[in-house]
Amino acid sequence: MKKILSTIIIFVTVALTTSCSNISFNDRYINASWNKIIIAPFDGNNADIAEEEFEHALAVSSQINIVPASLVLLKLKETSLIEKYKAAPTKTIIELARIMKADGVIFAKVESYSPESRRHSELTSTSASIYARLIDVNDMSVVLTSQQQSSSIFSNSSSVIKDVSLNAIDEFQEGFIQLNGSE
Repeated sequence: MKKILSTIIIFVTVALTTSCSNISFNDRYINASWNKIIIAPFDGNNADIAEEEFEHALAVSSQINIVPASLVLLKLKETSLIEKYKAAPTKTIIELARIMKADGVIFAKVESYSPESRRHSELTSTSASIYARLIDVNDMSVVLTSQQQSSSIFSNSSSVIKDVSLNAIDEFQEGFIQLNGSE
């Protein structure tokens, strides 16, 4: 009986923790040999959690020079673009990327939902999604995108956001290999 109950619990856990992903890479950029990419400050609720995960995983990449969002904000201040950024964030980040001689910019939007209260009789889930894309600074083409969604009845929103971020990061690292033709 314990074995059957354990199997049922495992099945329910897997069924109630769902995740889906989708990566897209523009084949025109295979072996493009990029040198530098900046990470724009992410949009959305709890975006700072995803931003931190991207910075932690990618800022020390041996594949490509990554400038994290926290340093991008500092650079915006140094170049007197911070006010312009507040009015037109995407346009200003592209302008900064050109000043910094970056090849591309990572933009991302993070969304999450966490129920305010949970009753014992209700099975409500926490969910999160991230849509991240790498844009070519020169012609504004989309080079790489990753879209991740996940939900769980067992995790809080921070954990689910970290999970979708890590999945997106894995896909970006795969894309960097295609981008620079090396591992």
